[in-house]
Amino acid sequence: PGRLVAARLSRSRDRVRIDLGERALVRPVSRIRILGAGKAAVAMARAVAVVVPEAPGIVIAPRQAGAARRTRLSRVRILPGDHPVPGR
Repeated sequence: PGRLVAARLSRSRDRVRIDLGERALVRPVSRIRILGAGKAAVAMARAVAVVVPEAPGIVIAPRQAGAARRTRLSRVRILPGDHPVPGR
């Protein structure tokens, strides 16, 4: 998942381009936020943080997906979460 996200992102100074296939979104870096949840969320957030390290965000992921090893990724906070029933 991280490689797929990285392949769709590019940056030119203060703009980020997100390739959506038939079209693309171009946004100022200041408008980029990283939000995610699930097993692949840490890998995908890492791919975005490489391109836009100043982007803030939060990711909730299972401990086995990397949430237990790290609490931060650039300006992204990583929180461990359980699934399907939190805390059980």
